[in-house]
Amino acid sequence: MAIVQDRTGVEELLVRASTPELRNEIEQMILRTGALLIGDHYVLKSGYHSDQFIRFSAIVKFPTHVKRLATALAEKLSSLAPDCVVVPNNAATVLGYELALQLHSKVAFVDLGAAGYPARFAPNFEVPPGERVVLLVDIVTTGQSLRCLDSLSSNAGLEVVAAAAFAERGMTEISQLDLSCPEENRFVLAKFKLNHWLGIPGVCDLCSQGIPVVSSMNLQA
Repeated sequence: MAIVQDRTGVEELLVRASTPELRNEIEQMILRTGALLIGDHYVLKSGYHSDQFIRFSAIVKFPTHVKRLATALAEKLSSLAPDCVVVPNNAATVLGYELALQLHSKVAFVDLGAAGYPARFAPNFEVPPGERVVLLVDIVTTGQSLRCLDSLSSNAGLEVVAAAAFAERGMTEISQLDLSCPEENRFVLAKFKLNHWLGIPGVCDLCSQGIPVVSSMNLQA
């Protein structure tokens, strides 16, 4: 495992950000925190395998980073006047809290199920039917976490007005997901590309080479 520590390496993988200024800031966040890992055999929560991993938890350990990312999202979301930000109980939680603060809204945490995806509202964080909510996750790979949040919110009688994420990592775009909110109300701050490939067990090059896997769940601390 290697931490990407040079700006050129980050620039090669960060395809775009919502603004040039924010792109520069995200590059600095990654370099400062060692959030981008390459050169190993990572198993993502989705079950897909990759040779790179973004540790969002490393970024949000710094309150100044959290505030800057939340500000960028709030600028896009404030006109929708949401009542609540719905966020999984994982590394995205602290960003969800800060985003709700900047939107002058509530925040609702969603506990994860056995597979690691959002499954149920945390005790005492249920949201009354009819409220307008924003769905928030950290990294979009397949989009399953957002789908789970969307289903949970819709089944609870909530109006999903927007969906947002820190980043997409190259496999699925947030605009392509089957969510309740309009496509124009889906926002991502950054897009990363996979440096080589994204495989699954049985067709993964690193699996065929017998390289041991590293679970992404063990890298979030």
